[in-house]
Order: sequence, then C-alpha cells, then structure tokens
Amino acid sequence: MSDKIVPADYLQIYDEHWKRLVEFPDGTLNKDQVARELSDCSMYMNHLAEIYDYVTHGRVSKPNTQPAAVIQIIEELDHPDEHTDPE
Repeated sequence: MSDKIVPADYLQIYDEHWKRLVEFPDGTLNKDQVARELSDCSMYMNHLAEIYDYVTHGRVSKPNTQPAAVIQIIEELDHPDEHTDPE
C-alpha cells in the first residue's frame, strides 16, 4: 500500500480543511495565516522527530516515518527475545 498522496487527495484535503483557514472570502491567500499554519506544522514535525528519536532509542528520527514502523521498533525494543532470529 502506498502512502503517497495523489493530486486529487491533497486538493481534497486542502478544500476540506485548509481553504477556510488560509483564504480570504474572495479566494486569495491570506499569507500571514499560511505562514502561521506552516510554522505550526514545522513545530509539530520537529516535536514528532524528537519523540520518535526518544521512544526508539535513536533508531528513528524522521517525522515522516510510518507509525507502523515506529511501533514495530518499539515492540522489538520492549520484547527483544520475540524478535531475534534463531541460529
């Protein structure tokens, strides 16, 4: 399964969520509000990277890492005997 967003998806997300937040009633962009929203998103990404790094003991630090991959690493760290290859 691909997690890439296709154009129709991101445009739908924009229309359903962001448009009312970042556009003036006439449809022009509110640059100040766009900057505020991007600043918030950047902060969240930085926080998520710190959390991933901490909970995976440095094995993951990229905020775009799929949650399933992070969970798998946490489970391996919590239960190392269940995730070792028998020799």
